[in-house]
Amino acid sequence: YVLKTGSKSVYRAHCPVMVRTIDCSTLYLSINIIDRRVRKNEEITTFAQSTFGWGLEDIGMQIKDMAGSAKETTYSMGDDAPTAVLSERAHVPYNYFKQRFAQVTNPPIDPLREGVVMSLGMTLGKKESIYETTEAGARIIHLESPVLNSVEMEEIRSFAEEDNGGFEQATISTRYDISSGAEGIRQAMEDLCDTVVEEVRDGVEVIVLSNYAVDQDELDSTTYIPPLIAVGAVHHRLIDEGLRMDTGLIVETGSAWSTHHFAMLVGYGA
Repeated sequence: YVLKTGSKSVYRAHCPVMVRTIDCSTLYLSINIIDRRVRKNEEITTFAQSTFGWGLEDIGMQIKDMAGSAKETTYSMGDDAPTAVLSERAHVPYNYFKQRFAQVTNPPIDPLREGVVMSLGMTLGKKESIYETTEAGARIIHLESPVLNSVEMEEIRSFAEEDNGGFEQATISTRYDISSGAEGIRQAMEDLCDTVVEEVRDGVEVIVLSNYAVDQDELDSTTYIPPLIAVGAVHHRLIDEGLRMDTGLIVETGSAWSTHHFAMLVGYGA
């Protein structure tokens, strides 16, 4: 009910106040870890870049800038490139989703300048109801950024150890035999979704969808489900099965190198 006293209103409710203390078992992943080890085989690297959709423009204008100056390449406002659907060249799926103009806010809104109301933080693990405060709901892995490097991935994998969180994890390959032809991707997607559902029902809390190839032979004999399509298919299959809140999805891929790609993967369920 409301009590009005002069120009102020005092709000009171007939609700008992309960205070509970819970054992917070949230694990926080540091993002200031850098793997400085160099892994380079010129022939394999070039072939892999080609299969993952990297072009000379991507390497020279985007990756070079990000690797050299730790920031995104600055472009003109908007995107005036021809639409991918009308192009005569092959495009990665991300290119079919483009913003046609630049929306400017004043003041700028981003997690750096507006940290009180904005965050890039994400979580992995089983999500409990937001309407209840439980110890199970606090048992999650908290990420400060949706973009992970190889060392951070190893740290996440270490959380599977019983004395370090005990988060059940599984890495599932999105690669399939190239000899199966164009129709092979349909069966590969069905098999992928079935495998993920089975793993989640067995208690897996973190799923890694990976198109990593161990060597040149695997690159030659297999191809992969585009990560945007893979994560979207898995995301919706888990929703249909009522299991989406029981696990977190990570995409391990060489086919994502710009902020647009990362944003698309997050938007599709990663």
